[in-house]
Amino acid sequence: TVLQYTLEQAADVAISIQDMSGRQVQELRQGRLGAGRHNLQLETSSLPAGVYAVSVRTADKVGTTKLIVR
Repeated sequence: TVLQYTLEQAADVAISIQDMSGRQVQELRQGRLGAGRHNLQLETSSLPAGVYAVSVRTADKVGTTKLIVR
């Protein structure tokens, strides 16, 4: 699964995957990234089938999207 996201400006980025109860099941630190579009290959083979939330966090913004693992 490829996660695509866009940064308006350079920022330190952390990405996390939570199950629907809000428990964090994975955390990925991307570090400092430049402005623009980014792609990240998510490793989901260790996750049980279900619906998850993927959050992309910077110091001042959080974006969240739904991830379905089959």
